[in-house]
Amino acid sequence: MRHRTWAVGLAILVVGTAVGRTPVAGAAEPRRLQEEFDRAIEEFDEAQQVLAAEPGRARQLFRSAAQRFESLVSSGLVNGYLEYNLGNCYLQSGDLGRAILHYRRAQRLVPRDPMLADNLAVARTRCLTHVPVSARSTLLRSLFFWHYDSSRRERALAAVAFYVLLWCLLLLHTFVPRRALLLGSATSAVLAATFIGSVATDTWAERHAPAGVITVSDVAVYKGPGTGYQRQFEQPLQPGVEFTIQTERGSWWRVELADGNTGWIESSAGSRVVEPPREPSLGVAASMPGRPGTRSYISFGQAGDRMVPRVGKSGRTSAGALASNEALRAPRRSLRSTTSDPRGALRRVAQGLRGCLGGVSSALPHHLAAKSSVSPASAL
Repeated sequence: MRHRTWAVGLAILVVGTAVGRTPVAGAAEPRRLQEEFDRAIEEFDEAQQVLAAEPGRARQLFRSAAQRFESLVSSGLVNGYLEYNLGNCYLQSGDLGRAILHYRRAQRLVPRDPMLADNLAVARTRCLTHVPVSARSTLLRSLFFWHYDSSRRERALAAVAFYVLLWCLLLLHTFVPRRALLLGSATSAVLAATFIGSVATDTWAERHAPAGVITVSDVAVYKGPGTGYQRQFEQPLQPGVEFTIQTERGSWWRVELADGNTGWIESSAGSRVVEPPREPSLGVAASMPGRPGTRSYISFGQAGDRMVPRVGKSGRTSAGALASNEALRAPRRSLRSTTSDPRGALRRVAQGLRGCLGGVSSALPHHLAAKSSVSPASAL
């Protein structure tokens, strides 16, 4: 019976994870997209060069670069550093709301990037409406730091890994019954369930309590879904304020701010961090020809009322070297998706698992023959 149990479980795993992603038919004009990306980087570089002498022209170049990056996002390309570039462009052009919005989107894909975290922190300090974070949110982030400091893809892969480890340990236990293997199996099951729950929580939150950012100025908050209701707050919200959408009613959102206060705003006043799903026009972004993609790699510290570059972990920066492509783009990154369909990853795990099981099946008979003098009752 035990043999049948683990055999059925492994069969479900192998069959389920062997289902790969169906490729999207053809990339949509990959050469044009690569040229658009290159032009956006050039405009960003040029804006950095003229920022001190011609701030008005620099803002126009930053906006133009942002529009080009936006066109890449609209084409279906999902890339954390592309969103990071958008955040930099909007921050430099003075659009604080969209800067924080795209930094938040980038953080979902590359959650532990130090330069991204630094720029997001600076952008938040520039928000004219200060909303303190509630003690409950602070406590949750401290207790479940692994949930907030990792991407959904990483947690999904961790869940798959622990699930595979669970069945491998159960398989070994059928041939070599040891308490340590049972303990390892139980631990793997708990960890797999934990990561699955984390992914499920993320998915539920995106559908039922999505995050958003105020992107326009002087947003009035009302006690009900309409301008006929009383104002909830005396002062309007300014760009960059982050919130969670609790209820949608027509063109109105009931939002909860970081401090726990709630109210109604018009949906046109903000944008969701995670947009509703759309069909991408790119199957595999890595198929785009040309040189590898890069990102505008600068971090901003505060010096009075102006923004100055600051050294990041790459160790590359200088106030007079902003015109250097390497200073802005190091380390070089490939213009490819920073996320992938989990089923593709599961398929690769399944292939490795099948090879692993084959090796275990061939090795165990020899091991048991050598240990035939040891009875199961005497095993630890």
